[in-house]
Amino acid sequence: MLNEQDVTMAMNKRQELSQAQHYLSSLLLTYEQQIKVDIRDADKTLLHNGEAILSNLLKGNRIQKDTVHLAHQLYFYLGDYERILYVLEHYLQRKLSISELFWARWNYIDTLALLQRDQEAVAHQKQFIHWALQALPSKERLRTISDSTQGKCWFRLNLIDEWLGLYRLVFQSIRSTVHNRYDRFLCLRTACTMHTWSANNNRALEVANDIRSLIQEDTQWPLAPDIAIQASISEIAIYHHLNMRSDIRHTGAQALLQIDEQFTINNPFSEERHDELCIHLDNLAGTLFFAQHYDLSIPLHWRCIALRSTSAYVRLWLAAALWVTTSDRSTVLTLLEDGAKACRDGGFDYRELPEFVAVTNDPDFVATLQHHTGAA
Repeated sequence: MLNEQDVTMAMNKRQELSQAQHYLSSLLLTYEQQIKVDIRDADKTLLHNGEAILSNLLKGNRIQKDTVHLAHQLYFYLGDYERILYVLEHYLQRKLSISELFWARWNYIDTLALLQRDQEAVAHQKQFIHWALQALPSKERLRTISDSTQGKCWFRLNLIDEWLGLYRLVFQSIRSTVHNRYDRFLCLRTACTMHTWSANNNRALEVANDIRSLIQEDTQWPLAPDIAIQASISEIAIYHHLNMRSDIRHTGAQALLQIDEQFTINNPFSEERHDELCIHLDNLAGTLFFAQHYDLSIPLHWRCIALRSTSAYVRLWLAAALWVTTSDRSTVLTLLEDGAKACRDGGFDYRELPEFVAVTNDPDFVATLQHHTGAA
């Protein structure tokens, strides 16, 4: 039986834990707010200070829900995916609720996918899906198969047919409802992407049409305009594979009109809505860039930057499009430097884009990487 001193010590420890979690949470919130102002100027010392606090929180047997969620957020901002895996591996050894088990397993797979540890990600996702079919309601089941970053692991291993088999298995296990409509959209969008990557363009167009059909389930659905925009973006990617240039430009113009209409309707609008519309604009600009319609993508990327997009790749793709079309060295190098400062995960490298093949080893271009990697 605990005596009064033991009870007091336990209460003090709980209070210390709560205070440390609260302080770490406030550091992350401050950093998140700075990102929204200008990701390049966000103070990473906040994250490094948070690391010291987190290290103490994780010592001993203190890997609990709030700490793990904070750790995931902190290490994600730092781009330290290996440490996310380490924390989640230990967390998954504990007895967790169904919702926490879902969260931890999903993020474990997602982190493996970000690291391109494809075989591990695929093996874990197979187990995850079969577990979800037995343990989860339909909304959560759909989420096991809805992410394209995870899907790309299957693509790189030439396992798209197996992925599609699991995708059908999940869809056959659910009943379509208003409550899972958005999750069905996420799954359909990923399936459309998988078909596009595998050059199964006719099937990809069918799935894009299925995405549009979601809107007809309820034309007053608040998310209907967003779904229409995302369907257009998916169609542009398909038209690129089919070399249907006029369709790309027509659909791109339609999507931009839809985005502009949403900005007009929702002005003034919430910060969350602003972020959502910026993501649409970013996705449209990126899709047009990869379709090599630079004259359309360049003004959209500039607009993304003006709207404070937090994506480092906006600057990378804009730099590439400008390099091809203008060879404006000064502007391009500035964009690459700014993008490298903003990138969190070490994946920012102009040399991966064919637009920069002629300057792969150009000293000025190589020097931009130092802003992120610290190495020439």
